[in-house]
Amino acid sequence: MKEKARRIMTKVVNLLSAKMEMGAPMICMYLLGNPDHYTDHQFIPFYWQSFVSEARHAFDTENLEPPQKVALLQKWGKIVGISPVFDYIYHSHRLQHLFLYEWVTCCKRVKIRGKSSKKTEKKKQ
Repeated sequence: MKEKARRIMTKVVNLLSAKMEMGAPMICMYLLGNPDHYTDHQFIPFYWQSFVSEARHAFDTENLEPPQKVALLQKWGKIVGISPVFDYIYHSHRLQHLFLYEWVTCCKRVKIRGKSSKKTEKKKQ
């Protein structure tokens, strides 16, 4: 059983290294759950193209670019669109002084618990 598992893992590593051009040490680190790099910084993914296309949309008379993709969620019977571009456009007046770079690095989306969820928790107790 142990030998079968070892052979399967060897095949997986060989396939990954051939297809993805990754080295065996990196694949082993991934399979063991270790990070692929060590840093004291935490990087934030930022998709610049969606912000640029939204800014171009105001000046583009022919509207050649496709509309931006928005994630849709259903909350309490209502459909809500989620987009980082709209988050920046419609941010709070208290954050009006932040430029885009500062807003991306300093702000993040957090879930706010509503009044109805607090009521249901009280009923459960």
